[in-house]
Amino acid sequence: MKKVMILFIIFLFLHMTIIAGFSNDLDFFYIKKNSTLNNKDIMNNGSMSSPWPMLGHDARHTGRSPYSTAENYGGIKWTFQTDPPITSSPILDKKGNIYFTSWRYLYALYPNGTEIWRWQENHDLIQSSPVISDDGTIYLGDDGGMLYAFQSDGTLKWTFSANDGIKCAITLDSSGIIYFCTFTENGRFYAVYPNGTLKWSYPADYYCQSNPAVGDDGTIYFASHLSLYAFSSNGTLKWKNTLGNQNYVFLGSPTVGDDGTVYIPRGPGPLYAFYPNGTLKWTCAIGWGSCRTPALASDGTIYIGEDGLHAITPDGNKKWMFYSDGNSNYYADSCTYAISQDGTIYVGMVENDQNCYIFALNSDGTVRWRQWISDFRAISSPIIASDGTIYMGSYWDHGGMLYALNGKLFDAPVIERPKQDRTYIFNIETKLPLPAAGYALTIGHLIFKVSHPDPENVTRIEFYRNGLKLYEDTTPPYVFIWKDRALPIGSFWITILAVNKTGTTSRAPIIEMLRIL
Repeated sequence: MKKVMILFIIFLFLHMTIIAGFSNDLDFFYIKKNSTLNNKDIMNNGSMSSPWPMLGHDARHTGRSPYSTAENYGGIKWTFQTDPPITSSPILDKKGNIYFTSWRYLYALYPNGTEIWRWQENHDLIQSSPVISDDGTIYLGDDGGMLYAFQSDGTLKWTFSANDGIKCAITLDSSGIIYFCTFTENGRFYAVYPNGTLKWSYPADYYCQSNPAVGDDGTIYFASHLSLYAFSSNGTLKWKNTLGNQNYVFLGSPTVGDDGTVYIPRGPGPLYAFYPNGTLKWTCAIGWGSCRTPALASDGTIYIGEDGLHAITPDGNKKWMFYSDGNSNYYADSCTYAISQDGTIYVGMVENDQNCYIFALNSDGTVRWRQWISDFRAISSPIIASDGTIYMGSYWDHGGMLYALNGKLFDAPVIERPKQDRTYIFNIETKLPLPAAGYALTIGHLIFKVSHPDPENVTRIEFYRNGLKLYEDTTPPYVFIWKDRALPIGSFWITILAVNKTGTTSRAPIIEMLRIL
């Protein structure tokens, strides 16, 4: 009996020692409660070590790539057309495969632009930008409040239901914990384990669609429309700063600097910089303000846009602002920006509320090149692949297009006919007055005639109506007969592209057509 008692005491001592060793680890007790978890599920090493695994490149959302784009001159390698618009930002896996969403679809493409697979959401829109984990799992949310986890082959692993729509980009920390927030007046911040079970959640003070960021020390930064929050990894609130109000003064998304400084814009309002303990470091006026996500160069320069692209020094002073080339005004439309190893900044911008371009800007704010990508919006953000290719989605008035840019630009096609500010009746040019300046009016069919200054290098000329490809011609003179009588009376954008032997494209100025009959 005495031996039994001694063994029992030893067992009890060892048991209490083991428990005491974990008594301060709150996550441990939560894991034990969720018995379906195992160590592999919990520690999956965060996002994939790929050229661009999430929006903003990394969990701090710096937008900074380790790859050079010095030999990229903005030529179009290929395009991939989608029916719905592309409003999210693409990501890359280790093989260079591209994943992106377009409202109701998740796509996977090879680096040459051919489709691997697609998954369709049948009920709710997808505006969330995806993220890919170290084991190849792809996470994204939808407007119905569902978080999805997919295997790399497109097979659905699990779903997690939140309290409302998920419009933000999904972010992973170094342990693979998934962070996102919900867009509702009773917004909520979520932390979810890699197996789809809840780790913790916290109520926000208003709507939330900003992208969570994670500092190198593990602090998680969320923002509602009104306030910036800092949380420890177990969900404990470290601090909160209320900066906006419900009268349409909303916050953008946080970005964390190399020294732990937290940057967040307000629209309308300034760019804020906070020390890691939540005290204000400085503010800098940025025109209209912004609800975007700042990007950070290796020298500490902060880039943020809305009414143009602003470059801010690490101490809060303006370096430069790009918004006009002397003839046109631009505003920065993309959610965030990409910065290559050579310091080139890539940003989607809208010109005079109609033409959208991706701009490559030098670090002093001068234009290196620009490439036209859309007739409507450029909300998606550019990303950089290991070979220097730039990928970016576009938002047409009827659909979307993913662009792969890497090559030299070549001459644009020349539109011989029709001409702007002219009227055509069954292909005959007349002197009849136009109802509006800046258009070409056609009644009945119309023949387009196009030439190119370098025909030996051209493989085909492509004709598009509002982004929809109608026809291509492979031999000069390049001709297209437009006689689609099923179209309603209205205005249309005609885009004409030239494609050369390397697959690079160039574009003629858009023709704005008024069509009757």
